[in-house]
Amino acid sequence: MKVVLACTFAAAISFQSMAVNAADTLPYKKAQELGVKKCLAKVREMSNFVLKEAGHGSDTTWNNKETDSRLLSFFVSRGYSDGDSQVSMQFAPNGTGCDAVYTETMLWETQCALVREEIFKSWKYRGNLNEKTLILQNDNGTVDIYLTPGGKASNLCLVTKREVVY
Repeated sequence: MKVVLACTFAAAISFQSMAVNAADTLPYKKAQELGVKKCLAKVREMSNFVLKEAGHGSDTTWNNKETDSRLLSFFVSRGYSDGDSQVSMQFAPNGTGCDAVYTETMLWETQCALVREEIFKSWKYRGNLNEKTLILQNDNGTVDIYLTPGGKASNLCLVTKREVVY
């Protein structure tokens, strides 16, 4: 079982409820370089929360004509001791600030039923997608987990964590 990632994924805390002090991340440094102002604080807070001090690489997509008023998107590979996850973060200015969302995904070499039972036992069942993907939600309704079986014998589990911040 992926213990390190499991602790990160299973934590019922959300970005909205926790501040993390970490070294500046690559997404934050890129946003600074691009001249982002409206969402810069949110980029820093979210990327520090999601990436903590882990090794990571980042790819960025932005509108080069209206950088500070359009969607800013980062795709990040985040390192764990037992493998890498993929993190997608998007930031969009709105009339009063900045909306943001992140998703973190990792493939686990075990059945989703075991992941559900061993890691996300306390999370609430929220439904299914396409009759296969299980949707779970933390107690305060701010974070969703998606468990999608894969492999010929359903011996793999694609685990995705998502949080939207308004």
